[in-house]
Amino acid sequence: MTKLVSNLLTLARSDSSAQLLNKTVFNMRELVDKVANQFEPIFELKELHFTREIESLMCGGDQERLHQLCMILLDNAFKYTPPGESIHISLKKHHHSMTLIVKDTGIGIEAKDLPYVFDRFYRSDKSRARAEGGSGLGLAIAKWIVQAHDGEIKVFSQKNVGTEFHVKIPL
Repeated sequence: MTKLVSNLLTLARSDSSAQLLNKTVFNMRELVDKVANQFEPIFELKELHFTREIESLMCGGDQERLHQLCMILLDNAFKYTPPGESIHISLKKHHHSMTLIVKDTGIGIEAKDLPYVFDRFYRSDKSRARAEGGSGLGLAIAKWIVQAHDGEIKVFSQKNVGTEFHVKIPL
C-alpha cells in the first residue's frame, strides 16, 4: 500500500509540474552496476541468466530518479521472465546521448497491448498481473522519468519471445 501511495504521489506531482529533478553529474555506470548488484541474488534464486554490458559515462541528471528507472525496468524483467531464461542490461554512449537497454527472454507482450504499456494502471494480462503483484504504475513512472530528462523510451516485444526496453537520454 505504501508503494502504491508513493507511486501515485510521484505521478500526481509530475502532472502538476511540482516534481522537480535534482540534477547532478555522476557516473551512470556506477548507478546501473549498483542496481544490477541488488537484483543479482534474486535473479540467481530464480535461476535466471543475467548479463551486463555497461560502459562508463558521465551523466547529468537526477540520480535518484534514474536509479528508480533502472529498478522499474529490471523488476519488470524479473517478474515476467520464467526460470532458466535470460535478462540482459546494457548502457552505451552514442554521440551525445546514452542508451540503456533492458532485454529479457520472458513471456513477452502481445502486439495489441504494446501501445498501452506506459499508460497508468494498464496491465496486459489481468490474471497474471494479480499473481505478480504491482499496480500498473511502474512503466508510467518510467516514461515520466525519461521524458523529464528530455529522453525517449520505447518497447519492443513478441509474445513468448521476450521484451526489450530502450531508453535514450541526452548527455
